[in-house]
Amino acid sequence: MSVEKDVEKALTKAKGLTERLGELDKIQEEHTKQLKGQGESIKQIVMAVNGALGQQSRSLEEYKEMLNAVIGILGPQQVQAEIENARVMALQLQVEETKASIAKALEEGEVVRAEKASERSFVAGVETKPDGTAIPPGWAFVPMAKIEEEYRAQLVGQGVGFKITTKEGGFFELLEIYEAVEKPAEAPTTEAPPEAAPVQEKV
Repeated sequence: MSVEKDVEKALTKAKGLTERLGELDKIQEEHTKQLKGQGESIKQIVMAVNGALGQQSRSLEEYKEMLNAVIGILGPQQVQAEIENARVMALQLQVEETKASIAKALEEGEVVRAEKASERSFVAGVETKPDGTAIPPGWAFVPMAKIEEEYRAQLVGQGVGFKITTKEGGFFELLEIYEAVEKPAEAPTTEAPPEAAPVQEKV
């Protein structure tokens, strides 16, 4: 009788193990499917990135072909001249915008013209090459704090028309000097708080 019970227990245990192995097989199969799906997703992402990079590479190649064609038609010197002209025009546009901003600041009282340059001044001037030709765009506006210390020391205390020699052998001439107007701090209000109305006692 005891032997039969032992056999029955062993069979029950074996059945349980078989069922557990079946469950593990299902879990493994599900994980395999998930990994396969993730692999497909990653593959699609890589393909999309490669496609975008390929498109960008093709665009760059097209631009190179166009540039080479233009150089072939006009010649390298003419192309370089056109590039330099475009840069100068962009700089001149910035100059006009800066001058308009200065005029507005003068009108609104945010800056005033000054007779002498100081450490806090904003100066405008023209820089020339050793042969005397102006360096494009022919006008520059900078805060004194942004000028190299060597040049700043020479400019402080000087007025319009003063020139300094640059390291390149040219000159920088002061054309305009401005100072920012400091706005006075608002005085704190000293008004006394309103008196409380007298409270009437109830009779």
